[in-house]
Amino acid sequence: MTETIQDTIERSVELPVGRQRAWAAITTPEQISQWFEGVWEFELQPGAPIHFDFGPEYGVHRGRVEAVEPMDRVVYLWTHEGKGWDASISIDDVPTTLIEFRLTDTADGTRLTVVESGFAALPGDIRENSLRDNTQGWEEQMGNVRTYLESQ
Repeated sequence: MTETIQDTIERSVELPVGRQRAWAAITTPEQISQWFEGVWEFELQPGAPIHFDFGPEYGVHRGRVEAVEPMDRVVYLWTHEGKGWDASISIDDVPTTLIEFRLTDTADGTRLTVVESGFAALPGDIRENSLRDNTQGWEEQMGNVRTYLESQ
C-alpha cells in the first residue's frame, strides 16, 4: 500500500479592496511585515533574496522571489532550515516550499489565494511539523491580511 503525502496547502480570503491595493499588501516588504507577524526584506524581482525575521521563537529564515506577474501572481521560495541555518549552504540545497499568492477580482473586491507547495519533497522529520504549523499559520495569515486591509 502506497502512502499519499500531502503536498500543498491552499487558502483563500475575500479582501474588501481593489486588486492594486491587495497587490501592494502582498508584494511590499513594509506592508507584508505589518500583517504577517514577521519582518520581510526583499526587492520585488525574480531571483532576489528574501530575509524573514520571525523573532526569537521562530528565528531568521531565508527565501527568494521566484516569479512576479504584476497585479496577478507572485511566488516566493521559503526555506525550512529552522533556527541557526548555515549561510554557506546554497538555498538550492536546503528544504524549501513555494508560496504562491494569486489575485482575482470579485464583485466586492479581490480574492487572495495562497498555495504553499512542495511538502512532499521535504525530509520526513520536517514535513509533518511544517504541514501542521503552516496549515494553521495560513488560516491566521489570511485573517491577518484581511484585518490589515480593512483597517487601512
